[in-house]
Formats: sequence, structure tokens, C-alpha cells
Amino acid sequence: MVQNQTAPTNNNPNSETQKQYKEPVESELTEEVVTRFTPEEREYYETFTRIISKLKLADNVKIVKDETMSSLVRTSMAFMTNWYTGTAFRDSNLAGMLPDLEAKKEFIAFRKKYMNFPINAQLEELKRLGYVKQTE
Repeated sequence: MVQNQTAPTNNNPNSETQKQYKEPVESELTEEVVTRFTPEEREYYETFTRIISKLKLADNVKIVKDETMSSLVRTSMAFMTNWYTGTAFRDSNLAGMLPDLEAKKEFIAFRKKYMNFPINAQLEELKRLGYVKQTE
């Protein structure tokens, strides 16, 4: 099934002020997230991490900080979320793919908090696109 979509829109007048990921200092790393892998996945990710931790970009910037799975996970999560907020979440049409009103509210709140999209501008755009109902 193919869903028809209108052209992407970016209704954020404050796109220059979008929050960017900032590498934390060691003392800020206080939360632990547990992930379970199969033995094969673990071996794959550990090997991948050892290799990629040795690569450096321009100006000797490392792709991952060290050889730990934690570094790979942090880098991967930062990359994925930065990509989505920089591309997909800028498009108001994404709201049309969300399953319910609660998901739309979360989307609007996320864009307000982390991307500085004004709520009123988002609601107007979503009404124009037909993703939220006009109030009378």
C-alpha cells in the first residue's frame, strides 16, 4: 500500500536555533540503559566497534570515542536522532502517519522542545494539511 503525501513542509521560523547534540562530560553519564543481544549480534557489534573506534575523520575526530559498546550505542543514537530531527521531523506531513491524537501531541511537543517549532505555527500548518481538526 502506497500512501500519497504532499510536499514536505518546514514551518519552523526558528530553524537556526535548533538544539544540537553536545558530547557530555563523564560526570554527566549517570543513566544506564540495558540492551540485550544474541551472542552473534554481540560479537558482530563488538568487532565493528573495535574497527570503527580506530577510524578518524577530518581534524582527527573519532567516529566513536572508544572501543566500548556504550560508545557505539551513544554514537548510533545521536546519529539516528540527529538525522530524524534534521530531516524527517522537519516535515509536518509526518504527523499524518502517526496513529492517534496522543502521538500527534507528542510529535508537536517534541518539535517545540527540541527543535524550537512554535506550537501555534505547528497547529496552523497541521490544520492546513488536514492532520488536526479545525476548532470553531
